Amino acid sequence: MAIEKVNYLHELAMGNLQDLTGQKFGRLTVLKRAGSTSAGRSLWKCQCDCGVRCTATGKDLLSGNTKSCGCSRRQGIVIDLTGKRFGKWTVIGFVDRKNTRNRIAYWECLCRCGTRKKVLQSSLLNGTSTSCGQCVRRIDLTGRRFGRLKVLGYANSIGNPKRALWKCKCDCGKIKNVRGELLLSGETKSCGCLFNERVLQLKGQKFGRLTVIKRAGLSNSNKLSRLWECRCDCGAIVKVEQGNLQAHIISSCGCLRKELISQVRLTASDYEKLAKRFELIWLGSKPVRSHDKTQWKCKQQGHTFWSNFGNLSYSLGCPKCLDLVNGARISKPQRELKKMIKGGRLNHRFRPYTIDIALFVNGIRIAIEYDSWYNHANRLDLDAMKYEALLVAGWRVLQIKANESIPSQARVLKAIRDLTNGATRRIITMPDWGKGPTRKLRSTTVKK
Repeated sequence: MAIEKVNYLHELAMGNLQDLTGQKFGRLTVLKRAGSTSAGRSLWKCQCDCGVRCTATGKDLLSGNTKSCGCSRRQGIVIDLTGKRFGKWTVIGFVDRKNTRNRIAYWECLCRCGTRKKVLQSSLLNGTSTSCGQCVRRIDLTGRRFGRLKVLGYANSIGNPKRALWKCKCDCGKIKNVRGELLLSGETKSCGCLFNERVLQLKGQKFGRLTVIKRAGLSNSNKLSRLWECRCDCGAIVKVEQGNLQAHIISSCGCLRKELISQVRLTASDYEKLAKRFELIWLGSKPVRSHDKTQWKCKQQGHTFWSNFGNLSYSLGCPKCLDLVNGARISKPQRELKKMIKGGRLNHRFRPYTIDIALFVNGIRIAIEYDSWYNHANRLDLDAMKYEALLVAGWRVLQIKANESIPSQARVLKAIRDLTNGATRRIITMPDWGKGPTRKLRSTTVKK
């Protein structure tokens, strides 16, 4: 016990441990330190308002996961939410649990559009319910044009009122009901005629060395991808997926790659220059062909990995040092903003989009986007569709437009407070926005 007390005082003096003694979390009052778990997390002795003493980790207390000894769950105690706001909801008062099943707490809420509804307490706290759903369709799309579709008016909703259907007329004359989120995200631009026309136009076109001959069914790996039979300039017949042709990923039967490889003559200086570019050490003894793998070592962390010259030259460096979350790389501004606001989820997936930082505050969903001039200057229209889709789905958006600079913490926190207090969108524009080079979007058009 004496050694444990000394370690506790040492951690407290070094600033590695936050003293929770005397603080109150929900129904729990922290009495004293109670050692550590096997994983090294601090344990605290607490007393509940019901009189029971229990232990809880500091992480669970600070995050709000633990608020009682368990009596609140057994007794069905309700947290007072009167007057609080959750998205478009404003809580009016508590609904008696005698009229509900399983002693579950319901609250009467008033939506911004004027609708009153009984809402489950847990749905308010975890952000599942942020509005009545009916007011989503109040973002009127009537008269707007999306590709070949012109919106005639509101049609209906699919089960969930948030999924509003809009009656649209295509340029070909066909009438079709389309979900609003698909129109705003750009996923649907016609009744289907545009896709069929593009499919028919591929016949006879040339992509690199490949000339399209005819349809060849569907891909075995992806049943939604069409196969096309193509003839290469060398005379070989191959089957290629439609997406690989249109994106110019495949432009020959393989003969072009072989020819290019045979023409490349790499020297030891080429490998040394590539290693210097990515702060690596080339561990090979002699130059090899560009498509043959050789061993490399990272100077920063000492990682060793195998890669060929071509793949490494088009990469971002050591694959083990890349900061990846949800399959996407984390930028330096993302890390700094997350540290600044002390929370949020990085690269949060929302339908076809990736949100830089997703923040959840009292049931309110806030999307924080850092748009650099280099990456976003040529895709402002795509960003506009993304933000409109987020707003329709009930998100609140904080957009930071910059090049490399980061706004101050006070400015960011003020924008977040405005969003939690009812604002739907805030934009912070830095002085370096609009300055410097821009990134060109990859073109998928076929040159004739």
